[in-house]
Amino acid sequence: MFYRRKPAVVEAWQWDGVNPSLYTGLPSFIEDALHTKEIIYIYPNERVDKPQLRVKTFEGFAFANPRDFIMRELNKGLYPYKPDIFEAAYEKVDQSNLGVVMEKTLDVTNMQECREKISDVKVFGSPGRWVCLCKASSESQGWMKSTKTMPAANGVVLQVSTQQRNPDGSYALAEAICFIPNSRINDDFIEDVL
Repeated sequence: MFYRRKPAVVEAWQWDGVNPSLYTGLPSFIEDALHTKEIIYIYPNERVDKPQLRVKTFEGFAFANPRDFIMRELNKGLYPYKPDIFEAAYEKVDQSNLGVVMEKTLDVTNMQECREKISDVKVFGSPGRWVCLCKASSESQGWMKSTKTMPAANGVVLQVSTQQRNPDGSYALAEAICFIPNSRINDDFIEDVL
């Protein structure tokens, strides 16, 4: 079997071998780790011929040598990585895009509103054939639920969608679609509801 590493954004700092407590302007996760003693500088001594950093990880303690990277996955622990391994697995990312969560427009109910509120929308097919039976959403809670139907030969197609914002800002989406034979859309009902 083959496996691919999932994309993950990590914070990392490459240590040059100098006592990090002598620096100013360290990444905040390194400063925090020094303050909480999750990272401790070890001076060269009779047992250790070069400086090391003792790094507290989830599995216990690990040691970093000069030029090693100290990495923290977001919401996870610290880990030292050898430079060749780190550079093979990670690449720098544009920090200006980190933490930017795209706001979704949850209150659109028709194509005219869609075009007015979403500047880069692209539409294919004939969206006007779908009839919105019900749609409810909450921007503050990050959820949307909708039920749509479309006439089809000898029946209707019904689609139910729900989406929920996850704690990390991404969205989970679930949809179900089915064909209901020998049925039709009751326009009088639609007008009363909408």
